Amino acid sequence: MCKLNLNCQVQDSTCTCASQIHSKGFRPCQNYLDTYGILPKPIFPEEQSQSPIFQLIAQQMKAIKILTERSAQTTEKLIQLTQIVDRLANNQQTPEAVSPCLHSSESVTTSEDLLTAICGPHQDFDFFIQLVNEIPNPAYKERAFQVVAQIVDAEGNKVTLPNMVSFNIMLFTTESPTKSLKVNTSGDKIMRGTTEVEATSELVFRKVVIKEVTSHFRNGCIFMAICPKQNSRIKPLIINNVVVKARKLCPNAGAVKKLKTEEDNI
Repeated sequence: MCKLNLNCQVQDSTCTCASQIHSKGFRPCQNYLDTYGILPKPIFPEEQSQSPIFQLIAQQMKAIKILTERSAQTTEKLIQLTQIVDRLANNQQTPEAVSPCLHSSESVTTSEDLLTAICGPHQDFDFFIQLVNEIPNPAYKERAFQVVAQIVDAEGNKVTLPNMVSFNIMLFTTESPTKSLKVNTSGDKIMRGTTEVEATSELVFRKVVIKEVTSHFRNGCIFMAICPKQNSRIKPLIINNVVVKARKLCPNAGAVKKLKTEEDNI
């Protein structure tokens, strides 16, 4: 008698029940057969893949995988942003989108390198610019100072040019290659006041205001240059190690402000 199918009428072992079941990829459980006398309905792979529960589980697994990948990407970006904020807090780096200077180079620019960048390799000067007064060191952000200079010959004697020449004050970074500083970290012009004069002998920049601290730049200092416009006979004056700090507050500023407030309330 066939042990695989109770409805099988064949009395010996010549029935084909076993081969039919095995051909469908299902092997019967003998314990289940002995217990219930019938075979469980086989579940084939194509039927399993069409099951609504199986499809739901597959969709959830796919969604979890996508969320995991996005979470990893977000974590990586947060780590990068944290590193940038730490460097900014230590005044080690300023984002390029905000500041014109990045500490991306280990080499520095010398005054000779800057002169070559301004004038080119051919330098044959007849006249020179000489400072008359010392600029404040350090200067303070948003606080005006005066720059006075004069034109001299090779022997240091003051001369008068036959025609008016325009002169500009310019700022440059000390990194290599150097960069001209035109805007500050807020996107405003880095200088205001008297930054251009016309002269034949004496140059007086009556009110120069720098609107950025130099701690944002390499080595904590910058170059200041007085450059003639369209006159290659005059050598630009380059001032090294210009330092600009935050405005120095008056020690009694708080007391004066408090006194004014009390007087207003009387």
